[in-house]
Amino acid sequence: MAPTIVPVFIIWAVTINCIDSVDLCDERYTNITKEHTMCKPVNEDCNFLRVGKIFSKQLLRTHNDIRNSIRKFVGKEYKLATNMELMEWDEELYAMARMHTLQCVDKPDCNLCHQIDDFPVEQNFAVKTFKRSEVKHNGPVKRFQTVIKGWAAELQSYDPDVVNNLTITDKLPTHWTNILRATTVFVGCASMNFYEDEPSVFKEVYVCNYGPANLTEGEQIYKTGNKSCSDCEDNGVCDEEFKNLCVPSELEEGSTENFPEGETTNLEEANTQETTYIEEGSTENFPSEETTYIEIMESSPSKENISREVPETYTSIVQENETYFVTEVYTETSMEEYYTTELVPSEEKK
Repeated sequence: MAPTIVPVFIIWAVTINCIDSVDLCDERYTNITKEHTMCKPVNEDCNFLRVGKIFSKQLLRTHNDIRNSIRKFVGKEYKLATNMELMEWDEELYAMARMHTLQCVDKPDCNLCHQIDDFPVEQNFAVKTFKRSEVKHNGPVKRFQTVIKGWAAELQSYDPDVVNNLTITDKLPTHWTNILRATTVFVGCASMNFYEDEPSVFKEVYVCNYGPANLTEGEQIYKTGNKSCSDCEDNGVCDEEFKNLCVPSELEEGSTENFPEGETTNLEEANTQETTYIEEGSTENFPSEETTYIEIMESSPSKENISREVPETYTSIVQENETYFVTEVYTETSMEEYYTTELVPSEEKK
């Protein structure tokens, strides 16, 4: 028997204004600059289409896939990395990226605007324009992954030896350095899209913050050689899954240190995605055959799985920070398909 297709009425009502209820602009940022991203307000005049948190698990994996297989993503002429470390998701870097996207701008912020006390931070930024008809089968996560791969591919414009001695020129982009710098181990990314004049056309902004990262003339992006993990810091070892990336030796296969019982040290498994459903099953004000879901599609790694401590306020952002209201009727046998479906403003459906 064919599966019954159940119409599902989804109300996405997540609140951006909740950001204002969390004091993010403290002296740690104002001491760096009064113009820090964490101290700038959300642009209330922006016609947001989607400002939900992008899936951290997929974006983190994309970064580690590239770092693990440089020749596959960049080219066979580029040398093997011997000290490339496994990247981790960082909530503070994410929070800054998030706040920048909510300003609804089409340019990166100033260098001081995304700095923190713990380590220097570099930022990758991109903005693209799409027609709605072009993204029907190309969701926001896939689009962001394409941007990240494009950043890494910039290395193809350089001589392969540049990784040993970086030459900075205004004529060539440097986004690739943040993705492939061996000692840059923390990343946090966010995106959003908005329309300006034409509802059928929208802009999408992509921001990734990286640390420790400090673009420097002559720096060695990564060490090269014939054997992966042969130059890992502190006698590190190859990761169980990403076999060309270094991890601390105390987190070898079989170790469960700092992870809940039953979980492995594999970063992708540890950073489990969760979706919270509120009022599931409610049919108030809707026909009886429809089900109302108010979804918070958040996908942050739990705080316990993050090696660098971050203030509690960032956890609040992760759970309560978006504001927009979108309604859409969606018919599908599985709610999983919805996760890659681009939402559209309710005004356009009238």
